[in-house]
Amino acid sequence: MNQPVTQSSLSYFRWAFIVTALGLVLGAVLGWQTTGTIGGMATVFFICTVLAVLEISLSFDNAIVNANKLKEMTPVWQQRFLTGASSSPSSACASSSRWQSSRSRHRSAPGMLWCLPHANPRNMPAS
Repeated sequence: MNQPVTQSSLSYFRWAFIVTALGLVLGAVLGWQTTGTIGGMATVFFICTVLAVLEISLSFDNAIVNANKLKEMTPVWQQRFLTGASSSPSSACASSSRWQSSRSRHRSAPGMLWCLPHANPRNMPAS
């Protein structure tokens, strides 16, 4: 009989721990190469550790805020939020002259259109 394979919770974070440890080691190496002292290496390692802790804690905080906002959105807007996709401009933005291509706003997402200022998803009509 096939029994389901159970994994510990920590096994899901294996690569995250490996990458974090690698980043901290590289920070320590950078500190050694730039200063040539144990104190300099420890200082850069400490700075990298503080930055890693801040990044992780702020990411968790952002995930909690996003989850709370998702609860309030309609299913259409939940899908748009999670995938970043929109099949067509919403009627509120399409009727305005505020459409701006992301190419002129953000270089990272070509082809996406943004309505400025950003509308509140709860007040937008379902499309």
